[in-house]
Amino acid sequence: MSLPPVVSPVRPSPESGRLLLLADAGSIHTRRWARALAARGREVHVASLRPFDIPGVTVHGLRGPWPGRLGIPGVLPRVRQLVRELRPDLVHAHYATSYGLLGALSGHRPLMISVWGSDVYEWPQLGPLHRALLRFNLSRASLVGATSPELARAVRPFVPVHVPVEVTPFGVEVEVFCPGPRGDGPPVVGTLRTHEWRYGLDVLLRAFAILANSTEARLVIGGAGPQTGEYRALATELGIAERVDWPGFVEPAGLVELYRTFDMFVAPSRIESYCVAAIEAQAVGVPVVATRVGGLPGVVVDGTTGRIVPPEDPAAMAAAIAELLDDAPLRARMGQAARAHVCTHHSWVENVTRMEALYARILGVPLE
Repeated sequence: MSLPPVVSPVRPSPESGRLLLLADAGSIHTRRWARALAARGREVHVASLRPFDIPGVTVHGLRGPWPGRLGIPGVLPRVRQLVRELRPDLVHAHYATSYGLLGALSGHRPLMISVWGSDVYEWPQLGPLHRALLRFNLSRASLVGATSPELARAVRPFVPVHVPVEVTPFGVEVEVFCPGPRGDGPPVVGTLRTHEWRYGLDVLLRAFAILANSTEARLVIGGAGPQTGEYRALATELGIAERVDWPGFVEPAGLVELYRTFDMFVAPSRIESYCVAAIEAQAVGVPVVATRVGGLPGVVVDGTTGRIVPPEDPAAMAAAIAELLDDAPLRARMGQAARAHVCTHHSWVENVTRMEALYARILGVPLE
């Protein structure tokens, strides 16, 4: 595959700092990055296969001959046209195997590519051609960003040695996600996940069933997804249906209040790159029980902000949950440590500042 022609970028100035993000405008993470960068005075454009409105940001819809990722090759001419017209200082592609390909072939340098998780943990497992495509895309980057140290280590073998890999977390607004009063009632074991196989909610249900006869705790499973009906049926089969609450999809404005009802948060994932929900819960002062997969061990400090357990192990998960249920002072200490950990490492303001610093490093001049 031949290297596309390189467009020399316009150097940024105090009035410029024009960014072109190649990313899914429908993703909450894309929207947060774009709005935060625009709020800092950047001219931000997003080119997306799903053209959602983002306040303060110009979104360019990419229409290919086929829907979704199948249409990526067909939208490359439009991406190159945007690069010619906008002459951005920097192109930043989010997700290495789709928008990363558009970035690699866009003809623009410098280029940053951010990997999000499944593009590194799952895509290369599909075969040698998939691994080759990932390597090709990342070889065209000036810098690669990863949402966690674990993901940074996982992607390193696919990145040329001369291309730096930096950690760029999806942080939380610690001023918003903060501890608050909790109502009366039995202890609450809670989670908030998309209801699909990768997030292991069936494992959590089985773990809770092990504990059901020895605790008054309730289980709250927020979110929705394609397997909601299956999980509700499993709760009935396990005899715990009356002890499980299903609040459904929770609007962003209601997240803090939901987390404040939890005595602990559980992330029972089989596959996970980062888990923003676990960060949000910890910011509210809630300890976390999480599986040892993907980026979760980098989010939860085992023995300090929560417990890390093996995946696919209801008994081990039940034991960790029981430990926290039985020891309120331990929960309180871990909750305080969790809050401090997030404020130190996952503050959204600091994360955006770090991203801007990386942009300046790529460009060789300050973006201010």
